[in-house]
Amino acid sequence: MKSRIPDSLLVGLAHFVFLAFVWSLLPPSVKDSRSNDYLNRSEPVARNFIEGRGFRENNGDLMTRYPPGHPLYLIGVFKMADWLGVSEPLFMSLLALACQALVGAILYILAAEVWSRRIAVAISVLWLTYLPPLYLSIQGNNEIPYTPVFLFSVLVVWKAFQSKSGGLFFLAGLLLGIGMLIRPFAIGLPAFLVLLCLTRYGAEKLGRRVLLAGLLVAGTVVAIAPWQWYTYKNTERVYLISSVGVHGVMDGLTYGVPRPKRITLEMPPGVLKLQQSAFDNWQNKNIADFGGLLAWVRTDAAKQPWDMLSIIGRKAVRTWYATDSHRHDFKLLFLQVPYLILFGLGAIACIRAGGNAQRMAILVLVIVLFYWAMTVAGLSIMRYIVPVMPLMLLLTAPIIESCLDRCGWLPR
Repeated sequence: MKSRIPDSLLVGLAHFVFLAFVWSLLPPSVKDSRSNDYLNRSEPVARNFIEGRGFRENNGDLMTRYPPGHPLYLIGVFKMADWLGVSEPLFMSLLALACQALVGAILYILAAEVWSRRIAVAISVLWLTYLPPLYLSIQGNNEIPYTPVFLFSVLVVWKAFQSKSGGLFFLAGLLLGIGMLIRPFAIGLPAFLVLLCLTRYGAEKLGRRVLLAGLLVAGTVVAIAPWQWYTYKNTERVYLISSVGVHGVMDGLTYGVPRPKRITLEMPPGVLKLQQSAFDNWQNKNIADFGGLLAWVRTDAAKQPWDMLSIIGRKAVRTWYATDSHRHDFKLLFLQVPYLILFGLGAIACIRAGGNAQRMAILVLVIVLFYWAMTVAGLSIMRYIVPVMPLMLLLTAPIIESCLDRCGWLPR
């Protein structure tokens, strides 16, 4: 991998120059826009911390709904901008573009692990054509610091599985834990990778598989333990990364119920009735935890099983294009379809190719399955699936290779 680092730095620099050029062409209204999550959650916590009030939300409550990763990133951004004498919005935008360029560099290294450098460059260029990450980076979302950490953790996971090194498995777990502290959505990813580790993909001997899986878990625990201790010390309650709990699930389950700031969707009467039932029980505190949700499933949802299945199926599809406000959903659907087709064809080609291409495809498919399942379980919007898109485009390598070969751009 050392020999690929200089090339990856050049790729990252090229990405940054291109992204900065595109960013410079955007109108100020777009450059200065920020998401609700940034304005109402992460930024206030970061400001309160800088002013000496600790990890507190605007209402004074200790921040437990979300982990500290994104506010800590913003604290660093604000303090560094002040130290350099640069305006915060400009510095935050440039750092966001740098993080996105870093994703391109790491993607290049991942691709070069299996395919030629020329193919790796082509994959990184394909990633540049995918527009949603640029918009999300402008919005100030937690994808900015999360995606490079996530992709680097996948690179370390790949190297760990290739080398069977216990140290790399521990490091992989550590990085996965850091990712969870930025985005609680990633909380179940180590479990999926542990299951993969316990198969022959991990190692030939069962004892070795168990050891490597244990080291991955140990690394994750080490990463999240300080935050777990901090929240317990201050609340005397045990939260696994985040206290948001069932509320994220309920927000996703009731996406079709008309609400302010959301475009009303046309829904089948039975589906809307079931969603309204869930929403009413949620607002009335009848569903305040997962026990309440299961009770509702056994009563109301059990009376409308086909409508419940319809909700789940719709959420599974909406994962790939929907937004929380329901605006621009179908535009995003048309944007996504070509990339999803390329991913599907590429995944099949990788599986058929065998060797490292097949092993990379298995790892990517496990991670994509996790992301899809988590997004279906919670708020099913495209934003949550975007960080895994570089890996999906990674599997387009056989398609890209075939196209370059037909054009005569590959050495004979």
